[in-house]
Amino acid sequence: MMSFTDTAVLQTVLFHVFVAGAVLGLFVSGLIKNILNLWTYRFEKPKRIRTETGFLYFFKGKYYPIEQRNKLIEEHRKKFKHLPL
Repeated sequence: MMSFTDTAVLQTVLFHVFVAGAVLGLFVSGLIKNILNLWTYRFEKPKRIRTETGFLYFFKGKYYPIEQRNKLIEEHRKKFKHLPL
């Protein structure tokens, strides 16, 4: 049988565990929300937009004409050609 002192200590420990879990839960849920927002941001933007002179294509957060975008993609791919598959 637990004494009154034991139950008071147990109550204090459980309260601290609850508070720590709530704070950690808020931190982790905020972190997950930010990661999901960053990940879905890429899918919210259109890949191509129409202008008076033609189309602009999306690459790394900015819009470029097709020739410049293709050149940037090729430069980006050259960075990884030395890596083994």
